Amino acid sequence: MASPVLNSGKLILACLLAGCAQAPPPDRFQAVKSFACQLQNLDLKAVPAVDLFIMDPTREGSNPYTAQEIAGLRSGGRLLLAYLSVGEAENYRSYWQKSWKPGQPAWLGPTNPEWRGNYKVRYWDPAWRRIVTDNARQIQAQGFDGLFLDVVDGWEYWQKDHPRAKQAMIDLVLEINREYRHLALVLNGGDGLLDDPKLLTAITGVAKEEIFFGLNGDGKVTPSPFTRDCQARLRKLVDAHKLVLSIDYTQDPAQKRAAYERARQSGYLEFIGARGLDSIPPQE
Repeated sequence: MASPVLNSGKLILACLLAGCAQAPPPDRFQAVKSFACQLQNLDLKAVPAVDLFIMDPTREGSNPYTAQEIAGLRSGGRLLLAYLSVGEAENYRSYWQKSWKPGQPAWLGPTNPEWRGNYKVRYWDPAWRRIVTDNARQIQAQGFDGLFLDVVDGWEYWQKDHPRAKQAMIDLVLEINREYRHLALVLNGGDGLLDDPKLLTAITGVAKEEIFFGLNGDGKVTPSPFTRDCQARLRKLVDAHKLVLSIDYTQDPAQKRAAYERARQSGYLEFIGARGLDSIPPQE
């Protein structure tokens, strides 16, 4: 009879060669009951007492926090996700070169008029993918538990001119998963990719903004068709016992309570954010 250990090893090797998705780190994230997110103006001494905290891995975009600083934040069991944009380039990051402009390099697209200093990218280009994976390597070395991948919905911008735009984004997420399988992956706005079974297996969860409040402005109730569509897509994550991180924008106490209650009923975790995620407002 063949050894089960040897058979297991062969199975793992076959899976790696076939490009199978790696399941996210178990247990640690299943126990998460609260989270917060602040991407700018962070005071390390003021990080809230939550199970999961989402932050930029650098000060001002280019000065990485030290491994010692990250270890200090993780003491006591707090999990940390590091922000990493995969669908846009940012001109305040260390990888940015002053000579760059749309079309130079070839993967650099037009500016994002809603976010100063951000540029669309042709994320299927190998040169951009190397930038992304190099940043993931740095984040792993700093000691973060996972990645908060932003602009994964960037495929929607390109899909008219690039028919494989959606699949190319899925492929990029799976590439990150294969290379850094010990890092949890949470996709911001990634609910449009959940019909891919490999991606669903690979990720730890999805963050979704404005499910209940804020789509048309802070404190405004999100239109019910948008909410229904989001919840229908996110159901796959709930059924798979993965994280759904809901971020809404309102300063009205009654709306905050409603957001937390609706998230609880839906199987999500809730956080009331400040627009720009540059501070942490009162949650009540």
